[in-house]
Order: sequence, then C-alpha cells, then structure tokens
Amino acid sequence: VFSQPDPDIFQTWYLTFILSSDGGTPYTVSEINPQISPNLTISENYSFNGQGACNTFLGTFAFPGTDYDFEIVNFEPTTLNCEISIHNSFESEYFGFIQGPGWYEIEQDGTGLELTLTNPIFGWATFKNYPLSSTDFKSENIKIYPNPVKSELFIEHMSEIQNVKIISSNGVIIKVL
Repeated sequence: VFSQPDPDIFQTWYLTFILSSDGGTPYTVSEINPQISPNLTISENYSFNGQGACNTFLGTFAFPGTDYDFEIVNFEPTTLNCEISIHNSFESEYFGFIQGPGWYEIEQDGTGLELTLTNPIFGWATFKNYPLSSTDFKSENIKIYPNPVKSELFIEHMSEIQNVKIISSNGVIIKVL
C-alpha cells in the first residue's frame, strides 16, 4: 500500500540544518565556511535531485504506509572530493541521511514553509522552501546578459565576483565558476 504525500512537498527545499543520527555531527548550513547552498528538489513523480557542498545527487522517493512516511528507492550521488574538509564531512552527513527511510512534516514558519525530515536513529534535517538571503546584495549593482543565453553569459559587477553558480529552473546546478 502506498499513500499520497502532502502536495506541498513537491518543490525545491533549501537545507538549513542536518544531523544524520544521535551520534552524528550537527551542521548549521549558514555557519559552514566557505558558504554552500545545499538543496533538494522533489518532483510530483517522486524523483528528486539536489546539491551538497560540491556534489549533486538524484534518486526516487516512495511514500509507503502513512501519509508522512518516506523511503528512498534509489540514490545516485556524484563523488568528487570537495577539497575542503568541512565540505566533505558535511556531505557525508547529508548524503548518508538522505539515503535512509523516515518521516516528514511540513509547517508554516512565517516566511514560507519548513520541511523537517527525521529518521529512526534520531537524525533530522530542516529545509526551507526559500533560499537564505544576503543582506548586502543589491541586484541593481549587477548586470547579467544576454537573456536568453545561447552560448556565452556575461556578468558585470562593480566589485570582484568571487564565485558564480548557474542553476537551472528545476534546481540543478549546471556550472560552478
């Protein structure tokens, strides 16, 4: 018997906290330096994809039993060395957690929705359906063109650009510069 999951689960979620088990290492994403933007996009056909620190993953969920149970049918990560110790450690926790069965809960948090995944070994992950923001970013100070892009994308900014992530409309990272 398979149940229908809460339809709010089908969207892109941005990870804010992860603890894979009661013996794991907790990670608050905003405190990881250099910064990362881990996410999870869940589609209505139960497929998912996401980003860790430097690796991506994809797979398929199943929702057996009650409305709030989930299982992972398959999980396929890339396995690059992030070359930054905390990023590798974080991905070990995140990818290990995301592969297991568990339960989920979706709640309103005042700004948007919060998705909490828990597992049988006392681990949990908290996601928001909106990305964390930077208070010093001003969109009028950056130029990105042409739109649409055929082969070359130009980015101009008054100060030095430290990194760029190009993300598709379905949340998959296409290129990191």
